[in-house]
Amino acid sequence: MRWVFLVLIVLNALYFVWEQQQPSVHVQQLPSVLNPAGVANIEVANATNSQTKTLDSVQAKINLTLLLGGFSDPALIDSLSQRLLSLDIDVKEVVVEEVDGVDYWVYMPPLVSRSVAVRQLKELKARQIQAYLINQGDMQNGISLSMLDTMDMAKDLVQKLANLGYTAEIKEVERKQKTYWLAVNSRSERLIDESLMTELTSDFPLMRYRQEMPQ
Repeated sequence: MRWVFLVLIVLNALYFVWEQQQPSVHVQQLPSVLNPAGVANIEVANATNSQTKTLDSVQAKINLTLLLGGFSDPALIDSLSQRLLSLDIDVKEVVVEEVDGVDYWVYMPPLVSRSVAVRQLKELKARQIQAYLINQGDMQNGISLSMLDTMDMAKDLVQKLANLGYTAEIKEVERKQKTYWLAVNSRSERLIDESLMTELTSDFPLMRYRQEMPQ
């Protein structure tokens, strides 16, 4: 039995030596939250997007075209053009249609036929009411009564017609006019300084200026 005991001791000693020679394994715990570096990357991306939008805004302002004029009289724009061209400022005439106000149109909607509309027109004229037959377009066979400056005047006319047994309506119509401008070439804008603008506004009191995106 003694030799069996000695064999067990030797085996235990060999097992202990073998286990000590094996590489140790360490378990690393993963973080339960997003790596802060990921948050930093998101912030950098947001900052980059913000800078890009800012640059785009600045670029849009740089590309704006300077317009001078705004005259209803083309003779004035010709004089301004000659003045600028004499200073080697390259300009191009631009005609713009602007809203100058609103009129109020009093009318009767289209009737069922031309004959009915003509009969209605004769009745109105017999009552000393100025009216005109509409001969074409979406309002054909309607009756135009008046174009007035204010809503109150239009309402008064509608009420007057209602008292006589006629139904009329009101429509707002934009009043437009052509205005004449000079578009300044971007290469020439540096020549238009504060001193020149002062001289131009003195010589052309009605002159306006604005900036727009190029067409």
